[in-house]
Order: sequence, then C-alpha cells, then structure tokens
Amino acid sequence: MIYGGAWVLLPIVAASIIIKIIAKTQWKFVAMIFFGALIGFLITSNEVRVRDRTWNYKEGDISVYGNVEKISPTKNSYALYLDDTWSGDNYLGEVIVYFFDEPDVRVGNVVKVEGEFKHFEQARNPGNFDMREHYMSLGIYGMIYGDSAEVKDDSCDLLRQGLYNLRVQIKEILNDICSKDKAGVYSAILLGDKAELDDTTKELYSVSGIAHLLAISGLHISFIGLFFFKLLRRKFGYVVSGSVSLFAVVAFAIMSGMGISTIRAVVMFLCLVLGQMLGRWNDKVTSISLAGIFLLLWNPFVILNSGFQMSFAAIIGILIVWPKVFYLLGLKSKFSARELDKNASENEKRHLVYIIIKHKTINAVLFSLNISVFMAPIIAYYYYQLPTCSFVLNLIVVPLMGVVIVSGVLGIVGGLFARWLGSILIIPGCLTLDLYISLSQLIGMLPFSSVVVGKPSVYIIILYYILLFGVLFFFSHRKKVRELSKKTFEKSGKDLRQIKKEKRAELLRAKRRRMIVAVLFVVLGSMLYLKPVIVHLNIFSSGLETMFLDVGQGDGIHIKGSDGTNIMVDGGSTTVKEVGKYRIISYLKSQCNSTIDYWFLTHGDLDHISGVIEILNSDMSGIKIKNIVLPYMKEYDEHLMSIREVATDRGIEVHSIRKGDSLEFGDVHFECIHPTVDTSSDDLNDYSIVLGVEYGKYSMLLTGDLTSTQETYMKDLEQYTLLKVGHHGSKYSSSEDFLRAVKPKIGILSSGKGNRYGHPTPEVIHRLESIGCKIIRTDESGGISIVSEGEKIEIETFLN
Repeated sequence: MIYGGAWVLLPIVAASIIIKIIAKTQWKFVAMIFFGALIGFLITSNEVRVRDRTWNYKEGDISVYGNVEKISPTKNSYALYLDDTWSGDNYLGEVIVYFFDEPDVRVGNVVKVEGEFKHFEQARNPGNFDMREHYMSLGIYGMIYGDSAEVKDDSCDLLRQGLYNLRVQIKEILNDICSKDKAGVYSAILLGDKAELDDTTKELYSVSGIAHLLAISGLHISFIGLFFFKLLRRKFGYVVSGSVSLFAVVAFAIMSGMGISTIRAVVMFLCLVLGQMLGRWNDKVTSISLAGIFLLLWNPFVILNSGFQMSFAAIIGILIVWPKVFYLLGLKSKFSARELDKNASENEKRHLVYIIIKHKTINAVLFSLNISVFMAPIIAYYYYQLPTCSFVLNLIVVPLMGVVIVSGVLGIVGGLFARWLGSILIIPGCLTLDLYISLSQLIGMLPFSSVVVGKPSVYIIILYYILLFGVLFFFSHRKKVRELSKKTFEKSGKDLRQIKKEKRAELLRAKRRRMIVAVLFVVLGSMLYLKPVIVHLNIFSSGLETMFLDVGQGDGIHIKGSDGTNIMVDGGSTTVKEVGKYRIISYLKSQCNSTIDYWFLTHGDLDHISGVIEILNSDMSGIKIKNIVLPYMKEYDEHLMSIREVATDRGIEVHSIRKGDSLEFGDVHFECIHPTVDTSSDDLNDYSIVLGVEYGKYSMLLTGDLTSTQETYMKDLEQYTLLKVGHHGSKYSSSEDFLRAVKPKIGILSSGKGNRYGHPTPEVIHRLESIGCKIIRTDESGGISIVSEGEKIEIETFLN
C-alpha cells in the first residue's frame, strides 16, 4: 500500500521545486516543506489502514485488550475509552466501550473487555449527522456494548485518575449547590461535560449563536493560565511561574476531557509562556500553526472535525483578520497624552469620556461582527442556519463569562467546605445564566433572528475566504504603501498647500476603504443569504423533486413542486428516537426548506407521525407548517385528534381529504384516491390517504399503510411510473391484482434496517420483481432522490 501510494509524493516534490523557483526561497525551507508533507503522508497512510481495518471488522461478539484512556459518564451509561486496542491479531486503534453500570477500572489499567462490536452509524439522508465521520475525526473507529471488563494490569495513571476523581466530585458539588439545569450548564462550561446539559438549553444557546460558551476554549485556558502566571510572577521568576501555570493548564485540560479547542488553546498558551521564559516575542501565526500541526500529527482526520474548524476559524478571525479590518478602518484603541491631559476643563473631560466610550463601543461592535462574518460559512455548513443577531448578543454575554466562571469556581471551592456556602457563592453565576436564557429568548422573538440558509457547497466556502482574505490583504498592503509614500513626501520639503491637498486626498481614501470593507461584508453575507432567496423564488427549478427519507421503520417523503411548493407526506418512525430532530428537520434545513406548505398525514400510526408531533411541540424547530391534511375517517383516532388540536392552537390550518379531492401546485396535480366517504374499518390503516401525483408524463402513487383489503375497492386505477410500496413492504399490502393494475416501473420501499417485522417481506419482493419493477429500498440505500422534468427521471441514492 505504501509503495502504491508513493506516487502521491510526486506532486509534493513538484510543488517544492515550484516554490523554490517562484519564491526564490532557500533550499532549507523547501526541504522543510517536503519532509513535513512526507511525514504527514506516512502518518495519514498508517491511520487510513487502522481505520479501514476497524471499519471492515465484522459486527458481533468480541473480546479485546486495551489501555483505559478515559472514563466518561453519559446520560444513560458510562463510556470507557480504550487505546491501543487489540482483538486477537487485529489492531483496532481506539474504541469506545459503553457500560450501563460504572466499570470497576481505573485510568491507565490494561483491561480485557467482552461485548458486542458495532460500527458507528453513517448519515442516512442529506443533512443528517454522520456519527461515523464525527468519531473518525476524533481517531475512534468502532464501539463496543460491553458485557464485562476484567483488569489484566492494574498499573494506574495516578495524575489522570486523580483528575477524574476530582471531576466526579466537582459534578457532585455542582448538583448539590445549584439546580439541575444550572449544574448541567456549569458542567459543560467548567468541565467540558455535556452529558447532563438540558436539550432545550443546548438548542437555545445554539439557535441564538452563543453555543461556544458551552465549550472549553481559549477563554478558560487564558483565565486559568494567566491567573497563576501573574499571581506567581509577583514573587517568582519566569521559569517557576511559567512551569506552574503550564502544569495548571495541562491538568485542567486533562480533567475537562482534552477537547480539540482545549488542546489548541493549551499549545498556544505554551508558546506564550515559553516566549516569556526565553525572552522572545510570541508570534501569533506561528503559535496557531504549531497548534494545528500538533493536532494533525495526533490524528490527521481531525481536520474534518467541526470543533477543529470552528476553533481555528475563531482564533484566526481574532488574531489575523481583525487586525487587518482594524487597520483598514482606521479605528482607534489608544489615546495620546494630550488627549488624556489631566489639566483639561470639565467640558473637555466629559467630551473625552464620550469619545472614548464611542470608540470602544464601535470597536466592540465591529469586532463581534468581524468574528460573526468570518465564522458564518462554517456555522452554515454544519447547522444550516445563521443567527443574525448573535454579534449583538455576544457583546453582552462574553464579558459576563468572567462572572460565571469566577462565581462557579468560588461556589465549588466553598462547596468543598460547606454546601450552603457554595450555594451562596454561585448565586451571581446562576443569575447571569438566567440572564443568558432571557436574552436568548428575547432575541429569538425578533423577526429573522435566525435564518435557514441551507448547507453551502465547499466551493462557495472556498470562494468566500479567498474573497475575504484577498480584499483585506490587498487594500491593507496598498494603505501601507501609501503611508510610506506620504512620509517620504512630507520629508521632501514640499510646500504647505501641497501637504494639505495630500491630507484631503488621504481622508477621501480612508472613506473609500471603509466603504470597501462595508461592501465586502455585504457581499460575503449575500453569498450565504442568497440561497434562501433563490429557493423561495424558485429560480433554478429542476421540475418535480421527491426525497424518500430514510427514517428507519417508518415513512417520510418530501416533495418540491415545480412552482417551489414544499409538501411533506408523513414523517415518523418507531426505531429512530427523535426522528423529527435527527432525520427530518436536519434534512429540510440543509436543503434550505424551512416552510412546509402542506403536510399530509396518511393515518395516525406513530411510525408515520412521531416526527410531526416533535415539530409541533417544539418552539425551536425552525420549521413552519402552514397546512396539515388528515384523512377523512369515521372512526376516532387519538393521535390525529391530538395533532389537530395542537395545530389549531398554533394557527395551522387543518384539512380533511377524501376521494375526489385534488390540489394543483403549478404543473403538479395531486389527487386523493382513498379514503372514500363510505370507508369503514376497525383497522386504522384502512383509512390511509392514497395520493396520485402527476407531472407531465411522470406519475407517482403514494399509498401510506393501505392494506390489500382496501386495495380491492380501488378500481380503474391508472398506471403509475413510481409506487411508494404500501405498509413498508408488508405481505398484507401490495396484492398481485393491485400491482398488475398500477404496473409501476419503480417501487420505493421505506423500512428500517433489520426491523423486527421482517419488512419488506419476500412475498412483496417477489410480486414486484414478477412485474419487472425496479426495487429501491431505504434500508439499503438511505434517502432516495427522484427528480423529473415531466418525462425523464433521475434517481440518486444517498448511500450508494
């Protein structure tokens, strides 16, 4: 494999030679680039082999040996992180083992674990969270549901075990001295542990654009490191102060779980302290680069991690981009001795205070806006929406984080002596967290406080940053050249009138630079906000677009008409928890669809409506439903009645539909074929809405969970291009007579992988094959996209 992959070295050699020729650099620098790339290639090749070996390992019973790297409680279990894991002769790298009860092991032990090996789940639809890719970016390629853990070598890492015990004790104190929801937030902020973080709070922070407060970051590292460093510098030298502060920072990083942003902050703090100890200037670009190189050497796949990208984007936006913006705009951060004259009159002092407050406010607003603009593409790529007011909210919440952290630390220390003392000391922090919630809710009430922009393509993101850096660096360089020319001009002894003329010209250029920066920000913003406009106006319509979502054992269909109308048919599952959140909403937002014009619910089974119930009961789903269409039925259905009540309370129009009713969306015709006014049955599946959809020569038949009993009443059926096979492929649906009448060319089967019902059944598969129908299954292919311009169709499956 190495020999075959060695061809990759040729572009590296070629690039090194080109750099040497064009940049006229020394061969020493070119050699560094070459050997750096070579080392990266070798590390990546080795990591790919480990990854592929683990991914290809068969699921099932397993016995492994490994070193206990970390123990982490989750909401319902305990996660044991094993490093250097072996199963027989197979090296599996790092794996996670889940136990229902806390295993009797310690960090550093070598253990034998027996259990069931499982692969992480891939994303099943566009926009869904890809667990396999996420854990790959952390260097973890498999998981085990553990039955037993036996210690084979009781060697213990005393430092890490001690920090783990301290972490557990701190969580106990937090749960004792404040409410459960506050303890969950504090555990996330101070310990990097989000296991007990309330989902509602987490979602609120995310939607309002302050989710970064819940992650261990440079703010925490700087606070702890600089506190110890400056405190010790009063009596000790740089070496002692730096060493102790570094130890404190590293210990905190280990206790908080060694997250990616934490490691980045620790490496950068290390560069800062070493610079102080050696009497050298700390170059910020170099420290950022060293942090990135360190993480990539640890795991080359970390570059795919959202936390890695956001952490480095934030620090680059602060340390590299902001100084350029600050310089171009000619902002002011310091005031001369003349301006701060103590002998100035009271009016002059008041005016000076006003000027200082004005400049600091402008600087703060522009700084926050700068970070928001720089981070926007990455946030949109992972969350599909942008919090438009986050830069204002961050102006308030970030400065108050000092209160939260100090109060939390004092509360924990006080709680060690007396719980009542800790409860008092943590009050300011808890009140600040309440303020965060209130402000987030207030911001959320504003129109367009969060805009769904869809998932931007990688090409758009690259263009975004090329444009941003290109404009900023070009005009900042141009300004420096003009300033140098101005100094030369003033020293040349020209007359006063010429100098004044040049100054007026410089003022005009300064205005132009401000205008350029403003236009740049507007252009960059429009690159991301343009997609919702295009989607809303339906500028680039492909015709009739249908996505059969993989929702596990259930149904969920999204249809986009030729006129841009958004339609959903069903949306539920009995095998995927919170299917609305993790399968349906994420898909809709990634496609920039935040409004559903009509949501058809074929019947009231939970595997067809559970996701809709989630969305209706959530205030932060970001999905607006205009109309809900239910089947006309004589029997009482508790679930559908509940949906009708909730929808009515939320101002959603609710309609009932029966045979003969039809809807037109541009050139797309929807006709209800079932139920009829005479339909009567004890089986609620028999009331399923059956929809015929026609667009030009292309047609679909969507059947819900209709049984073969009701199929017999559906006479004079037309032929359809595509059939959504009824009841997930149950043998009690899709009878031979029905299939011969419909004669579909394509049959879509929506069922859960390995479901306990055995859907789709062999009988239905045989019936479909006997009429020459092409079968596509969501359990095998993931989400299924069908696009037609009215005659021809394009089929694309998400997984293969």
